[in-house]
Amino acid sequence: SSGTALTEGHIHKIHRFTENVTELFDGDAAGVHAALRGVDLLLKQGLNIKVLLLPEDEDPDSFARSHSATEIQNYINEHERDFIRFKTDVLLKGSKNDPIKRATAIADIVKSIAVIPSEITQSVYAKECSTLLGIKEEVILKEIKKDVLKIKNEEYKRREREKSQRTSGKTAGSAPAAQGNDA
Repeated sequence: SSGTALTEGHIHKIHRFTENVTELFDGDAAGVHAALRGVDLLLKQGLNIKVLLLPEDEDPDSFARSHSATEIQNYINEHERDFIRFKTDVLLKGSKNDPIKRATAIADIVKSIAVIPSEITQSVYAKECSTLLGIKEEVILKEIKKDVLKIKNEEYKRREREKSQRTSGKTAGSAPAAQGNDA
């Protein structure tokens, strides 16, 4: 997205060319935040996501200018991580002895899995999440199902609001104008 927030428009354009995306961001707090935000947007569109944070003193432009194409490709190959491992590392950092932070981080990771359109892919990530986090796979799958249902309910409510707004807009705009009699 080259310095701008990633949008659904960007994602639709990317999706025309590939199913596989590596997010490449600065290694600072803003880069981490942007990467986390982008993961769910990309997953929602059915894309396969990997994440790569650059060293803290680099941004994508400076990195590209100071390295050859081969060096960049090698760096990506060596340092990109699947989104589930990236989110796990970032969200669980510093929460080892805090069960509330750990539970919140796990719930966030599960919500990311829930936005994936493919149930097969969800299942694969649930298994991976179970292994990485030491949580029973059945528990993770149950939480994914709850999140999927919540997402569907929110989408239904959004569509109903839009439908209602269109209907009320047509009704208000379709009333004939009062005509005066000048006779």
